[in-house]
Parts: sequence; C-alpha cells; structure tokens
Amino acid sequence: MTDDGWQPKGRRDENDRRWRRHTLGVEHFGDAAAPLVLLVGGTTMLSWPSALCAALARGGRHVVRYDLRDSGASTTVDPESPAYTLRDLASDAASLARELDSRPAHLAGIGVGGMVAQVAALDHAYAFQRTHARRSKARRSRSSRRRPA
Repeated sequence: MTDDGWQPKGRRDENDRRWRRHTLGVEHFGDAAAPLVLLVGGTTMLSWPSALCAALARGGRHVVRYDLRDSGASTTVDPESPAYTLRDLASDAASLARELDSRPAHLAGIGVGGMVAQVAALDHAYAFQRTHARRSKARRSRSSRRRPA
C-alpha cells in the first residue's frame, strides 16, 4: 500500500494499472530501469505525441503516458457525473509513479493534466522530483472579478 492509501489490485497487462474500482490505461517508452518521466495528458495520453515520448526515452528515460479516469483506455464509470476530485486524480499520478519506480519521478502535464501535476506536486511531494505544467492556468471566477458597488 502506498502512503496515500491506494492499494494496487494487479494488472491485466503491461498497458493498464488497477486501483480500487478503476483502471488506468498506460503506455511505456524506453527502459523501465531508467529514471521515470510520467506524462499526464489533457484527459488522454494522446496529448503527448508518440514521437516526443520516443525522443525522451532515447535520452535515457523511462517515459510513461497515461489516460485520466473516465477517458481513453482508462475505466469509464460516469464521465458526466464523476465521483472523484482533482485530488483523487493527483493521487492516481502519485500511486502510478510509486508503483513504477521507487525514486522520485519527473511529472509533466498538459491542460487538465497540468492541473493534476500541480496538485500532485503539492500533495505528494515525496513522489516527484520535478514538475512541469503546460497550457494550464488558474482563472478567477466571474464573481471574484466584480468590483464592489
């Protein structure tokens, strides 16, 4: 069991990981013994081009891209009414990183994956050495932009 309470439940094959009641679709590039680079997509792993993943792997890294819950090859329960939070997605990233490598990983995210990466870096600092987020930013809500009358 990992520090954040997730218990891996085995795997169907090399391309998925199961925790509790969901399975994450994953793809590996490079040597599994090399330092881990975990890529979180803007919902699907296809946000990260295969050519980029292969190039990173040629640089001596174990590159893993994966689908968030309810997208791509990951388990879909009810994407219209998810029963999980951004923090749960961040825990998925930390659990996957710890299952794949005992060393802290490099974590990168695009879009929603960038938000996942930011929360994962804050909540699970032990699992990640470096974090990079692209096309992901916080915006103030409309109500917070209103000026007092």
